Amino acid sequence: MNQMVADGGNLVMTGSEQEAIGIRVFDIISTTGDFGEEYPKVVEIFLQVTEDANTAYAADRGPLEATIADAAGMEVAPSNALLDAFSFPDRATQLSDAWLGGTVQQVMKDQMDFFVAQGEITEALDSYDAFVNTSFLQRVK
Repeated sequence: MNQMVADGGNLVMTGSEQEAIGIRVFDIISTTGDFGEEYPKVVEIFLQVTEDANTAYAADRGPLEATIADAAGMEVAPSNALLDAFSFPDRATQLSDAWLGGTVQQVMKDQMDFFVAQGEITEALDSYDAFVNTSFLQRVK
């Protein structure tokens, strides 16, 4: 994104501006049902580590910036500029109605309805609730 803007492109809307008008843009941590059933503790530990890292980042990202940039193969300044475009919602926010408590499922439904209208798929399900399992995240502290 930063390179696009540096090359003369325009940022139309930030993520927070999109969210304010009801557009949801998000990354999903996913696994197969079989993996989750066979290794539930691994999933829980991964989500706990992610929550702990997000909490530390939200409290004071300064000490983490060099590590993040290095892991991404970037210099700190461009890495920070990229990070500024992201938000990392905490567990409670993720579990709220605004996200995994209903909105994500509705976004999935809306996307599938759009694909039906475009002729990309023949039909959409009535609900995508079954595809969002928050049980692992609910066990995170």
